[in-house]
Formats: sequence, C-alpha cells, structure tokens
Amino acid sequence: MVTAGLNEKTGVIEENEHTCVYCGHEFSRARDLRRHVMIHTGETPFNCFYCDKAFNRRERLKDHCLREHEMTEEEFQAKATFAPRGRPKKKSKQ
Repeated sequence: MVTAGLNEKTGVIEENEHTCVYCGHEFSRARDLRRHVMIHTGETPFNCFYCDKAFNRRERLKDHCLREHEMTEEEFQAKATFAPRGRPKKKSKQ
C-alpha cells in the first residue's frame, strides 16, 4: 500500500512506499526502513573495537567509543572507515 506523508524537514509531501512487516510503520526511503527493521530483529552489526558491545547504528557506536573508551573523533574516524565486521549480534532474551 502506498500512502503519502509530509516530510517535516523539507515540507514536501512524499509517497511512503516502504512498510515495516513487523509494525506497519511506513517510510518513503528503503534505507530508513532497513534501519528501522533492526529494532525488531535485534540486529546489531556495529561492533565496538574494544569491548563486546554492539549497536544497530554507527552513530551509537561512535557515541559509545567517544564516551566509554575516550576516543577522539579522529581516532574513531580512522578505525571506522570499514563496513561492520562479523555476523550481526541478536539481542539476548533475558
């Protein structure tokens, strides 16, 4: 199903062609849907360079590394110039 929605950043009405199979949330861009689906699947493809933590977004890995491991922005950029490594981790059910 294709619906339309207002893009609040641009003020343009966009068609939402990409729908989440888990919750029905609609997106106008496929990349936004792919990122959103990781919330449901528990996929965390961005692994910390120093500890066992993993994240579903590169930005969250960056925040973690700068805060917890006291990396500088430049150090992070130098280490994070590659694609996510290893197999995605699933959320553990506790």
